[in-house]
Amino acid sequence: MKVGQYVGFLVKDFLLSSSCVLVVVLLALPLGSVEMVRASSLWQIVFAGAIYALVKNAFIETHELGRRAQIVSFFVCSTLANIIGVFWLWRFAPGTMSGGLALGLLFAILIVKGGTYAMMHVDGRREAKQVNERLEAYRGGGEE
Repeated sequence: MKVGQYVGFLVKDFLLSSSCVLVVVLLALPLGSVEMVRASSLWQIVFAGAIYALVKNAFIETHELGRRAQIVSFFVCSTLANIIGVFWLWRFAPGTMSGGLALGLLFAILIVKGGTYAMMHVDGRREAKQVNERLEAYRGGGEE
């Protein structure tokens, strides 16, 4: 699959999720108040749609990608979803969130993700080595 097709799927999911959230908000808003939808509400809808589309593509959609492309897609989409989530909290949280705290959260997310992938890589190599040893023992036992 080409990158353009994959980005097209991601944009389509983003637009669908954003429009669905927008419709729900526009239907529910008049029930509670008579004020207009503010720009900050619209930005929050855009952020929610982007996070949903990225998490969906990270965990659910494969779009017939190869194994390596799926891993890269998972890492990129989940990291972008986390970054947008931290930015959303930083921008629209009721309390004050300093830029240093937001930066610290981003670094913590990246360090945890990097450590997790490093452990998964080492564990995967160890399991592959064990499978190869068992296969060699099986082949060696069958030929004698």
